[in-house]
Order: sequence, then structure tokens, then C-alpha cells
Amino acid sequence: MVPEYFIGIGEGKVIKDEGILKVVGVGSCVVVILLDKENKIGGLSHSMLPAPKNPAESSPPFRYVSTAIPRLLKEMESLGSIRQKISAYIIGGATIFESPVSMSPWSIGTRNILEARGILSRLGIPVIKEEVGGNEGRTVIFDVGKPEIRVKKRDKEIVFS
Repeated sequence: MVPEYFIGIGEGKVIKDEGILKVVGVGSCVVVILLDKENKIGGLSHSMLPAPKNPAESSPPFRYVSTAIPRLLKEMESLGSIRQKISAYIIGGATIFESPVSMSPWSIGTRNILEARGILSRLGIPVIKEEVGGNEGRTVIFDVGKPEIRVKKRDKEIVFS
């Protein structure tokens, strides 16, 4: 049986060969998936904010997009992944509750998406697919062994493979 791991807000995990990483209820948070297909190594972070206000702040590394992505990369490289073989997927960043702030171009969801794109670009990791924005929550199921990513929304399912 393939092991399954549920990843909560501010959490992340890297696995090699086989395993399923699941996230339920992704709203304004951003899920970043890094995948090395050749070595069957994958990582997923579920970050709630773009970056800490104080960079010296000691906090869980997956809470912020700016610290989660480098942490995933480091863990993947420690398992034998090579940066040039890693690709990325970005999911989330929705506006679930409408308010004047949430509807601005600087909503938390939008800022999370922009932070993820910027960090990945600086690290030289290409973004293969995105399923971002909008006003619906998402469920993400990442099967590292296949590899396959399923993104479920209210009335539709998107599959990246």
C-alpha cells in the first residue's frame, strides 16, 4: 500500500519513490510542488503567507513561501535530486472571502502567488503548470510515484502528469 501524508497549513514534506501528499482546503494559501521525475523525488509545501515581516524571525520554515521553497529544494537535494531536473507547480492563492483588501491586486493570495513565482525564478526552477487565483478552494493530491498531481475544485478536477 502506498503511504499517504496529509499536509496542513504551514507544513511541507519531501518523499522519494512512492507516496501521496494531500492538502485539503487550499484557499489563499499557496501549495508549491517540486518534482524531479527522473529520480522520483517530490516535495510539497502549504504556505500561508509570502514572507516573514522580520527575516530574522524564527518560525516554522513552511509557514512562509519565501522560506518553504528553499527548504523543499534543500531536502530534495539531500535525497539525490539535481536542481536542473526539478520542475515546479503552483496551486492556490484564491480569494475566498471578498473584502476591499482581498479584492485588491495585493491580496494575500496574489502576494503568495507572486512570491512563489519570484523565488522559483531566482532559484532557476521552471514553473510547468499553475492552478491559481479565482474564488474557490482546492484539494491537491500529489502522487510522487506516478508522478501525477490532481487538483479538485467544486465542479472540476484538473490532472497534471
